[in-house]
Amino acid sequence: MNDERRKVMNLELIKNNIIFRLITKKEFDRLTKQSEATKDEFPYRKWNDLYLIYRSILPNQSEDLVTTMLISNFIMKRLKFTEEELFQFAKTNTAKRTGIIVTPLSNPFRNEMSAKTDIWNFSDDTSDSTILSNRNLMNGAALILCDEVISHRSYLN
Repeated sequence: MNDERRKVMNLELIKNNIIFRLITKKEFDRLTKQSEATKDEFPYRKWNDLYLIYRSILPNQSEDLVTTMLISNFIMKRLKFTEEELFQFAKTNTAKRTGIIVTPLSNPFRNEMSAKTDIWNFSDDTSDSTILSNRNLMNGAALILCDEVISHRSYLN
């Protein structure tokens, strides 16, 4: 395989694995402090009182363990992506790569939460709040920005 074709394939692999996370100001401040120490800043967006950051899922991981890498400005520039492109890639990838679980707060363990497919369990009681998460039950808050969830937002309290 020639070098140019390999670069295109690697770029596609990276693009298809970029996801986003929503983090608190405290987490953002901690990351910023680490970033200052290493001189490697990172792209982000402020969303309400949270911060949206970009990560890439590293390949060859088991189903039970997902390892991600923070996308830094250096990586973003090296790949010739803009922050807007990162956002669009992540908006497309996050739900696909992490799965979506929506279940009633009154009975969050009604179904097996680590299912291989998305779970959309809505309570008949419209006053019942829901939990939005992903298959790993970690860092699922960013799913609120994904089109798949936005289209169901009327069900989410």
